[in-house]
Amino acid sequence: MYFTINDLLCFDDFKNLRLIAGANGTQNKVSGCGILDYELESTLKGKYLHSNFLPDQLVLTSLFFAKNNPFLIGDSIKYLISRGSSGLIIKNVFNLPIHNSVIRYANAKDFPIFLMDNMCAYFEDFIIQIDHCIQATASYDAAEEQLNRLLYERLDIPEKKSMIRQLFPTIRDQYAVVSIQSEDLISDSLLQKLTSQSKDLLPQDMSHRIFRFGKGVILLLSQDVLVLDECYSAIQELKPFLIHAAVGISEIHYTLERINYALQQAIHAAAIHHLEQNSGIIEKKPFLHYHEIGVYRILLPMLDHESIHLYSNNILEPLIEFDAENRGSLTQSLIDLVRFDGNLHLLAQYSGQHENTLRNRFDKVKLLTGLNYRNPAQYVELSLAVQIYLLEQNNM
Repeated sequence: MYFTINDLLCFDDFKNLRLIAGANGTQNKVSGCGILDYELESTLKGKYLHSNFLPDQLVLTSLFFAKNNPFLIGDSIKYLISRGSSGLIIKNVFNLPIHNSVIRYANAKDFPIFLMDNMCAYFEDFIIQIDHCIQATASYDAAEEQLNRLLYERLDIPEKKSMIRQLFPTIRDQYAVVSIQSEDLISDSLLQKLTSQSKDLLPQDMSHRIFRFGKGVILLLSQDVLVLDECYSAIQELKPFLIHAAVGISEIHYTLERINYALQQAIHAAAIHHLEQNSGIIEKKPFLHYHEIGVYRILLPMLDHESIHLYSNNILEPLIEFDAENRGSLTQSLIDLVRFDGNLHLLAQYSGQHENTLRNRFDKVKLLTGLNYRNPAQYVELSLAVQIYLLEQNNM
């Protein structure tokens, strides 16, 4: 992952900067910090330009090189842009004029230029903060990699225990995992904000850690006797920070070697919560517990098996082909029926169609698939096919 100039603007030292150009470039990545001091001095004849300044560096300068020739400021901006720099912070100690042509050029190139209005600020403060962000990003990325290993690799029990204790040193006898998944990537500054908020929202006697994971976060919760009810209000408070957040909560676990199952349960519950939120007809729940996702507990781990795909495809393909050829909606009607647990009366209320009209549609489904929704065993087959289809359509 990475952080941006916008992320840095949340910190106190950066709040005192004044943006004078390149407002559209504040989402530029920052991979480090550079100082532009003597490199453009004419007497050096560009001796150090070939080795200084790397892509995505945020550059600091006092404009020392331009004290006798302010026109060099424009040259420096063009040079930094050519090197892929993120932006420029100027401490204008010599009160040099910055020509409008420089501002226009930076705006055209989406290259942010900031002025330090506080002359008592030091470059060192900015360098240290950027370095902290780099270290934190490396730490976040390493933690996400560890979570992926716990989730997907075959690890022996001692290795699992060692890894989870590195990630969560204060983990206790009982723990659970909460997966909060968003529709956008989580920046470092947002992750820091969520971490800070969780400290204030969760009970004092509850250990917790937040990690970035995919397009969202993983929240690990632990107590001597874990009471999940005490976490629900905190989870509700954290959700608005993420875009269209879907939340899944694992069962409570009692041994560290079960950590991969706890992670999987939370992620699967969040996936189904996302699916239900997008259905348009299911009552919106603030989150889903793993035990609430029903048959999806079996289907999700098996979704990569070709036999699962073939099972669903063999049942639904005749409906899908019929709809394509006749501009029909039999497939969607069957999906809606399954979402209402086979309750034709509720489906009629939702769709505004008479029950007899719906029965005629499902008689057509029976004719095409050979499965009768009125027959309990055959309805289970239709339902399974639809649930697999929905998972595949949502790339789960």
